[in-house]
Amino acid sequence: MIDFDPFGKPLKDVELEDLDRLSEENVSEGTYIEYKRRFPDSQSIAKVIASFANTHGGYFLIGLAEEDLTNIASGQIGVNVEEYPNPKETIRNIVRDHLNPSPNFTSRVIRRPDYDDYVIVLIEVPESHNAPHIHSSGKIYTRTGEGSDPISPETDRWTLDKLYERRNEWNERVQQFCHPDITLTRGQSGETEHQADGWPFLEIYGVPSTLGDPICAEVLDDIEGFKSILEQSELVLPEFDDVETDEETAEGSLGMGRTYAAYRSSSDAVVAQQWFQEEDSGRIDTASAPETVKFFDDGGLKALLAVPKLSFPEPAYGAWSALDQSVDGNVDYIRFLDGGTLLLNTFVLLNSYLNLLDEYSWMDNATRELHFKARIRNGNRTVLMFESEWFSDLIEEFGPPISYEDVVEIPRTGTRILYHEEGSEFSALLRCLTLIMEGFGLPWERRDRGTQELWDLIFEMGDFESERDTY
Repeated sequence: MIDFDPFGKPLKDVELEDLDRLSEENVSEGTYIEYKRRFPDSQSIAKVIASFANTHGGYFLIGLAEEDLTNIASGQIGVNVEEYPNPKETIRNIVRDHLNPSPNFTSRVIRRPDYDDYVIVLIEVPESHNAPHIHSSGKIYTRTGEGSDPISPETDRWTLDKLYERRNEWNERVQQFCHPDITLTRGQSGETEHQADGWPFLEIYGVPSTLGDPICAEVLDDIEGFKSILEQSELVLPEFDDVETDEETAEGSLGMGRTYAAYRSSSDAVVAQQWFQEEDSGRIDTASAPETVKFFDDGGLKALLAVPKLSFPEPAYGAWSALDQSVDGNVDYIRFLDGGTLLLNTFVLLNSYLNLLDEYSWMDNATRELHFKARIRNGNRTVLMFESEWFSDLIEEFGPPISYEDVVEIPRTGTRILYHEEGSEFSALLRCLTLIMEGFGLPWERRDRGTQELWDLIFEMGDFESERDTY
């Protein structure tokens, strides 16, 4: 996290008067802050952002003047939006094109009320766990006093080694976190008399940049709040390009959640567990596949979700018939999983998780980077089944999506970003679900399917029609 905080509030809440206090309190440029009167060139912007990410994090404020001798903020000038109509997008493109890997950052634009055509651009860059970030010039910049200076790998090997050591330590911590610390049941491990292969289940991990820092510790004394969010979590529907929602729905929210049988608190987490799961073959008891959700005081998440099974219908119909024909009737060796229910349950869980982070102030911290990891276990000879026309078309085009892998890592290596900027939550949830579908062998992206179709499927499974009509 950034040790220096010039505003005493999250960047999203900073206003013009907060910028005026920088001058009043004689805040000068230094290790954690830099001012620019005008919008710099692309190379310079990338250099400053990289230097903050590679060092201890900091704030880059564009449109603020500074005194020549003291480098203290001296007044608001602003960036001309006629010349730079979308400064936030411009900065994102610069970071993407000039830094490898691209560091996490948050930006905010504040309009000057006295000059409508001028804005102040605020960029908050946390210390990166993925350093070093290499500039397109081939140089590695770090922060030295009020400047961004390149390091020489030949003469400053110590600094370079420290950057790689930071990355390796973080990757090791993430790897250690992304394993269940809950003992698997006999059903999950395949030790029951009638289930030699083990019940298929999904591991889900939310890995926050605050791993090990108990910034959400208040949840440990708020079991009722934890329970309420899981059972009554709301989904805010933002407007975004590839998902169509009517205006009233987009501005409202849909209630969704899951009820668990037991809730408890441990020394560093709160836990919810579901002892039974309903499926068409009857209830699964606790010896087989309990659902467990564990929310940690540092904002981390560990969850085990049982994957509901389906029985092959007689006679076969719709997508079942298409699959039966594609395997020449050899369905006895295949285990069929309820894809729609799995997607809905996973979506509800991840949405509740983001709401937990928001409720317990995780999203107000300086880093705000959250990664996603999942793992399918006992997935050998399984088909994630959907009773729909598009699934029949998929079988005819690609063949039956039968998984022959017992354990599938999602993504195959590392983690995938879930959240780092306000407003990206809904699209991020759908991207995670797409990864899970592909993990089960469904070529979703390769069929050019967008988030609209995936959202329609989830909405249909959730039976949210009455809620949709309300908003």
